[in-house]
Amino acid sequence: MGILKVEKIVKLAIWFLSLIALMLFTTLITMKIILKEDVVRVPDLKGKSVDEAREELANIGLYLVQKATKFSMNVPFGKIMEQEPEPGSKIKRNKEVKVIVSAGRERVKVPNLIGKDLMEIKEILKKSNLRRGLIVQTHSPKFSAGRIIAQSPEPGLEVESGSRISLLVSQGYEEEKYIMPDLIGKKLETTIPLLQKLGFKIGIIRYTYYPGLEPGIIIKQLPLSGYRVYKSNLISLEVSK
Repeated sequence: MGILKVEKIVKLAIWFLSLIALMLFTTLITMKIILKEDVVRVPDLKGKSVDEAREELANIGLYLVQKATKFSMNVPFGKIMEQEPEPGSKIKRNKEVKVIVSAGRERVKVPNLIGKDLMEIKEILKKSNLRRGLIVQTHSPKFSAGRIIAQSPEPGLEVESGSRISLLVSQGYEEEKYIMPDLIGKKLETTIPLLQKLGFKIGIIRYTYYPGLEPGIIIKQLPLSGYRVYKSNLISLEVSK
């Protein structure tokens, strides 16, 4: 075989090997591009509805699967609270993204607090996962002071866990109010029996020398004339001697 013929064969082999290497290189580059295009970043779905999340995933070639539902104090009903894979993860197209959807707050039954003492209901509310709400007080002849007259929501209703229960609390029986009469200048001996007969209570009686007045005349009084008083209030007097 001639030298020229050998050289020709060598050149042809080199050309053939170079062609194969180029084809392999091109194939590798193409596969990398395809694989790169086939990988997507998982979006953040938390706080979105299932429909919103499903549409967003479909746009990038992923599928949504609702894995479970959970009660939540913070995430509204129907919104996504957890997802797998986490936001920012890279996965191939046509893969699933699993989510857990909020079922809202757990619902609990409102206990009956009517007739109970305001100081005793803390543990009852705690066990029911409820909280004390607005408190309004009023007098009541039926309930003693500190007892619960009414509540809102009413007993037996189902409400969200953590809800507040508003209460109407008794201040006890309201005594009848009177206007304090003017006792100044009246005689003590006739005034005291009259006050006691009406149900009022006499407190301290102090005697003071007062020029120009005969003994036994009222010169000062507490409460003062015109003030609102109850029969349980003590009436104190200063009398001339």
